[in-house]
Amino acid sequence: MSEVLLLSMPYGKSYGKIDIKNLEFGVPPVGLEYIARFLKYKGHDVKLVDLMFSTSNWEEVRLLIKKESPRWLGISATTPQINEAFKTAEIAKGINPNIR
Repeated sequence: MSEVLLLSMPYGKSYGKIDIKNLEFGVPPVGLEYIARFLKYKGHDVKLVDLMFSTSNWEEVRLLIKKESPRWLGISATTPQINEAFKTAEIAKGINPNIR
């Protein structure tokens, strides 16, 4: 259980079918890491999950949010990932309407 859950959206769904196993490089969610470190410094319980190279389906995202039961959910997404971000927010609100 985390007070704050930060998620980085996967690229595979945004840019069509990408075989993530064959990518030679990746970009870690540095911006989210800065936010996580600051929140931890201020005494908050934070979990950051990088879904960027995950093959997770929506049920796995749902189970993660349910398991962590965060009070706050942060979602990082680029423009092509916005639909995944909206879907993730919708799932979170379905689990807990009071999640921020």
